[in-house]
Amino acid sequence: MTILGPKANHDYPRIDYDISLTEIKRFINDSEKVRYLYGKAMDIGFWEDSPDHRIENFAAYLQKSGINNLNEIEGIIDRSDTELIEYLKRIYSTRTLPWRVSTPFLCELLLTREFPSMFDFDFLTAHGFDHDRAKAVLSVLKKPNT
Repeated sequence: MTILGPKANHDYPRIDYDISLTEIKRFINDSEKVRYLYGKAMDIGFWEDSPDHRIENFAAYLQKSGINNLNEIEGIIDRSDTELIEYLKRIYSTRTLPWRVSTPFLCELLLTREFPSMFDFDFLTAHGFDHDRAKAVLSVLKKPNT
């Protein structure tokens, strides 16, 4: 499937996604592990947000990270559960305003933690993060766990 990649300050080319947007939406809505992680994010203090407007952004994160099977997301949650929750707590602690997270955005955060060298400020801001949140996530990624 080829669709236009998201745009911000950069003119990104068309992107070929290995996984259809329908498959991504179904996975986001049906995955018990993603819902579990989302519940943990709500427990931390993040606010709910609608997932629909982020599906295309999440597809770009999947492509950038080389994931072409959505079960890999569940595998990351399984093997990094405690570390992911600590990562979310560290991100939440940087907030100056309430943070709303949708399930796709939460999965994007998961991928930034799993593949930190693949995601830079330009990519994050071109694919759905505002400047402050992109800076916060990158600063958390650069600091050792405390």
